[in-house]
Amino acid sequence: TIGVITDIDGRYTISTPADGILSFSYVGLKDKEEKVNGRTTINIIMQTDSKMIDEVVVIGYGTQRRGSVTGAVSAVKGQDMIKTKNENPQNMLTGRIPGLRVWQKSSEPGTFNNSFDIRGMGSPLIIIDGIPRSTEEFQRLNAMDIDDISVLKDASAAIYGVRAANGVVLVTTKKGGAGKTEFSYNGSYTFQQPSRMPELCDPYESMTLFNEMSMNNINGGSWVFSEESFEAFRNGTRRTTDWNDLIISNVAPQTQHDISISGGNEKTKL
Repeated sequence: TIGVITDIDGRYTISTPADGILSFSYVGLKDKEEKVNGRTTINIIMQTDSKMIDEVVVIGYGTQRRGSVTGAVSAVKGQDMIKTKNENPQNMLTGRIPGLRVWQKSSEPGTFNNSFDIRGMGSPLIIIDGIPRSTEEFQRLNAMDIDDISVLKDASAAIYGVRAANGVVLVTTKKGGAGKTEFSYNGSYTFQQPSRMPELCDPYESMTLFNEMSMNNINGGSWVFSEESFEAFRNGTRRTTDWNDLIISNVAPQTQHDISISGGNEKTKL
């Protein structure tokens, strides 16, 4: 048996008998055998193995089968991430990867003020398709374009040097392949609803509490609101506004639509 490894473009050179059989294998693809039959050039197209694709883990040096990985590596597939509806892919990782903690610093609409760390050691290095990126760029990545996310911990992140002291988040986006051009559409219509709104005091109760606070001052106090102020709210002379009721809706609809095109040939992919 003679074995060789192809280059990054899939080209290879091997010496074999004219009646030999070539066996091709790659992680995540179906094995394929091809008879030589005296040929000097043999090109093949390998098919994705749907049974093995979930067992593929992206690491710093390439890809490995999950069972053969000995380092501290965790992974999640993009198809599993999108089951959680969120505009920020960073939030989608919550509870999906051991040791990865995500917290949101602000609930302001449109903000991406989030942070995450691995085992509480600080912000990790983010690599998107082999290129170091910032946390903000990762947060604004379309989750539908993500194929796989792997988290490297401890010695598994050594290839990236001192920048990976807090771990590495490897993001692999979807890529086209040789074959028919495919169009895909994904749409969602969801509702957002406040889980619990605080019950606020009305003006009469608020003025009463302010008066009690002032009168209980250790240095002595005085009334903040007079009886005339109370009477104005009792008889309707003065009115109040429930700003929470005016600003916050009980149910807010949310829509999202994604359209993608993939395909190409052996030389060009989109």
